[in-house]
Amino acid sequence: MRNAMGSLTLYGARVLLLNSGCLPPALQQRKDAIELNELLHSIDRENSEYLGISKKLALLELKLQQAGMSTDFLRGEYADKLLHKIDEE
Repeated sequence: MRNAMGSLTLYGARVLLLNSGCLPPALQQRKDAIELNELLHSIDRENSEYLGISKKLALLELKLQQAGMSTDFLRGEYADKLLHKIDEE
């Protein structure tokens, strides 16, 4: 993790940040989108918070797409498997 000069390498710095719980912005947004999607599926459409959560999720999905990330994980079979796995934990 340190180079010949004794300074922290880029890889070492990344590992240090990840181990301390800091995620890169794109991964944090992905994590937030998964959590919002799970929350949206757990509440009734008539709930007063449903519309607000739905709008936040749509905005976050747009940001991820603009950053070049796929948002397929929010839909379809993969989303169902992901939600099931999260529920197990």
